[in-house]
Amino acid sequence: MKMIDKYASEDAELLLVGNKLDCETDREITRHQGEKFAQQITGMRFCEASAKDNFNVDEIFLKLVDDILKKMPLDILRNELSNSILSLQPEPEIPPELPPPRPHVRCC
Repeated sequence: MKMIDKYASEDAELLLVGNKLDCETDREITRHQGEKFAQQITGMRFCEASAKDNFNVDEIFLKLVDDILKKMPLDILRNELSNSILSLQPEPEIPPELPPPRPHVRCC
């Protein structure tokens, strides 16, 4: 947190991610404790993920990207993306298949 305070901009999107959700039996911090801790640090959001099971990894990343893009004025966004390798692509007609969500855990 000291490095974030020192180097990140004030409007940086912060998200505390509890990893290793696949190791439920080894859990040391409850979800409630993680959420409470994140809220104490300037209202940061909290999510849980499992890189091993590939659970919530993409969703967390996409949520952060979406939040960042929502903060940017549209004209700046269009100009920046048109001058980079990235470009806005039309959405595919058929959405890609997503793994079924776990019913007991929510992202962000």
